[in-house]
Parts: sequence; structure tokens; C-alpha cells
Amino acid sequence: TWANNIFKKSGTIFSNSNAGTTFTGNIYQGTLGISIASGMTSADPLLALNSDGYYGLSTGSPAIDASSSNYPAILHIPNIDDDSSLLFDVSGQSRPSLATSKDVGCDEFTTGAITNHPLVVTEVGPTYLDGPSAAAPTASAQSFCMSGTVANLVATGSAIKWYSSEASTSVLSSTTALATGTYYATQTSNNIESDRTAVSVTIQALPASAGTNGSLIICKGTSVSESSLFAALGGTPATGGTWSATTGEAGTYTYTQAATSPCTTPNTATVTVTVTDGIAVQTVDTNICTTETTSLATISISYIWLVRE
Repeated sequence: TWANNIFKKSGTIFSNSNAGTTFTGNIYQGTLGISIASGMTSADPLLALNSDGYYGLSTGSPAIDASSSNYPAILHIPNIDDDSSLLFDVSGQSRPSLATSKDVGCDEFTTGAITNHPLVVTEVGPTYLDGPSAAAPTASAQSFCMSGTVANLVATGSAIKWYSSEASTSVLSSTTALATGTYYATQTSNNIESDRTAVSVTIQALPASAGTNGSLIICKGTSVSESSLFAALGGTPATGGTWSATTGEAGTYTYTQAATSPCTTPNTATVTVTVTDGIAVQTVDTNICTTETTSLATISISYIWLVRE
């Protein structure tokens, strides 16, 4: 049943058979195109374009207070605001409770408050038809020292969600551990989720080992070298670090493996250098300095004297 509608068209309004269809309380302007025995009144509905961009009734329209009540009851679906009694028009304005006092069409000719309007493609249509969309959030590349979780990621927007890929539909948990790679952020505005912003993430390792503290004894008149200092370090130091100095005599020399941002604490170890004017006693085979004389009798240690030709 077509009840209480307004049809207006410069050409033919209907083109298909109306078998099994009934009409009541309708107004039309134009050519019907099919035979309708009753329920269709030919008249100018006096429609006028309103400020919301659609046509509504104007003063003197034959549609005012002209609705028919001769139609089946409208089904009410529980838990859905379907307005089965037609108590509001398309603008949200109140309509009379009596069916025959309502206006024909979706617009009630009244001065009530307008709280709604017919939706247009820019409000509900797909994005490619200029429908509503949300701007993608903004974010820059981010680095973390040793570890991080999705909760540590930062993006500017509302209701941010993070994904592991551009196509993934699974939102990452805030406790998900991060790895070096690319993550994708969206924001949701007006119940619309935005396109994704790619964010480069780096998990920076701690600096390499500097080894452990060591000591070195050198002969008077000689100086240390980088290689001798490195050999005196304990543990398993990695190459590529820097020394506080690479030449000199007695003193403490610091070996540093620098940290890379965002890590801030370097690894360091020291070598304490002592100068002797006699035999430089080490935990390995040593030589008497060629520029010094030494009385072996004054040294209270056990030794084996070897002469190499």
C-alpha cells in the first residue's frame, strides 16, 4: 500500500504494472503512466525549497491536514526508534496523533523546532562520492631504548587505533611488544575510522660491551698504546669504542662504547696504568726494559732467567 505520499515529476511517474498494489491519500503532479483507480489525487502540492535543501509544503498546499487513515498498521520493531505512529516528520517536527490531521508527505507544515533533516550523500555516502571521512592522524618516526609496547606509541588524533600492517583488521593490544618496523595508526571521528598513517618504529639496542676494568704496568720512559690498553681490559670488550687518551704514562684510561639515542647511558671500563723503573711484572712473560738496569737480587720473587740469542 502506498499511503499519503506526494509524487511530482515532469515526465511519467510510474512505468510498471500496479497489480496487487493499492493507493490511498496520495497526491501527484505529472503523468501517472499506469491506471490507478483510486487513492491518487492530481493537484499541485505547492512544494517549496527550504533552507535544508529539500522541498517541503508551503502555505495553501492541498497536502495540509489531508492524510488518509486507510492503510495497514505500520509494524513496530522492538528496540528500534522506527516511529511507527508517525508522530514526527522528516525534520523532527511533531505531527498530530490523529492520522487524518497529519499532512500528506514526509514534511509537516508547522512551526515546530527542526531537529533533523534528510541525509545527503556527503553525510552518509561512501568517501569516493564525497561522503563523510575522518582525516588520518599525524605521527612521526619513533625510537625506543631496548623495548616498548603499543601503549608507548604516540599519534595525534581521537580514539587512536594501531595496526601491524596497512591491511590488517586486528587492532593491536596496548600491551603488544614493539619490534623495529612500520606500524599504522587510525583515528575515529563521528563514528568514522580514518585512513592509516604509517609510523616507522626503531627499537635501539644498548651499546656494545666495554669489558671490565683492567690494569697495565709499563716501563719508565715508555707510553701506552691503544692496542696495549685494549689488551689489558677484562671480560669481552667489543671493538669500535673510544679511549679517553691513547698515549701517555701512568694514569687511568677510560674505554667508552657510546649509546645511540634514545638510549643515553654508555658502557665504560677503565685501565689503570702504573710505571715501573725495573722489571714490568705482568701475569704474562715480560722483558727487562732495555733502557734500565735492574738488580735481580733485590726482587723478592721467583724467576727463571732466559737469554735469547
